[in-house]
Parts: sequence; structure tokens; C-alpha cells
Amino acid sequence: MQNLLDGYRDLMPYINADSLGNQEFAVLRNNFKRQSKLVNMLSYRKALSTKSSISKVYYHRVSVPSSDALNYIVRIKDISRKKCNESEWDQAYKEMFKKLVNLETRFKSGRLNTISVAGKSYYFIPLNELP
Repeated sequence: MQNLLDGYRDLMPYINADSLGNQEFAVLRNNFKRQSKLVNMLSYRKALSTKSSISKVYYHRVSVPSSDALNYIVRIKDISRKKCNESEWDQAYKEMFKKLVNLETRFKSGRLNTISVAGKSYYFIPLNELP
């Protein structure tokens, strides 16, 4: 579970601005480019390009599909002020970050549901609560 949270934390840096500006979009775009290069290096092939959607980066990096529908449409190269104002991805990013913070606090406080399967315990997280 800690690896899942660390993977999400690597993909989603904290941005404290109310609205995302050009500098914040540049930070996010560079972060997703860096993560896609890391996935390509670890898989020894070109699995992701700059034209890949954000959901593919999430899936390859965290091994969990993205829960937001906009992540399937917005590409890494589309993270700019003009394109994100049209698709409203910046607001979706803030909602995903709130979900991440909520998931981290629930994990740290021990309020996540656990399921026992064949003597092993697993955490149960509904898909709509994942960032």
C-alpha cells in the first residue's frame, strides 16, 4: 500500500496555488515527461511517448487505472494553460490531489477496509476513491 501511495505522490506534486499558472503547468508537464522516461528506462523499450495520455502514465507507474475520465483524453504534451482551460483538467487535478490526501490520511490512521483472502489481508479501496 505504501508503494501505491509513493507512486501517486511521485506523479502528483503538491501545488498550493488556487489556480494553476504557466509555471505550475510546466512543473506538471516536466514531471509527467520524467515519469514516462523512467517507465521507458525500466521496461527497456519505448512504452510511453509525449503523445501518450496521462492515464497511461498512471497505469504504467502505479499499476492502477486512472479513475478520472479526463486523464484518458489529455495527453502529456497537452498540459498547458490554453489546453487545460478548454478541458478543465486543472480542476480535475486538484480533485485528484484531494483524493490522494484523503487516501493517505485514511491509511495513516488505519481506517482503510481490509479483506482477508486465503489467510492474507488486503486493503480494499473503491475505484472512485482512487486519484
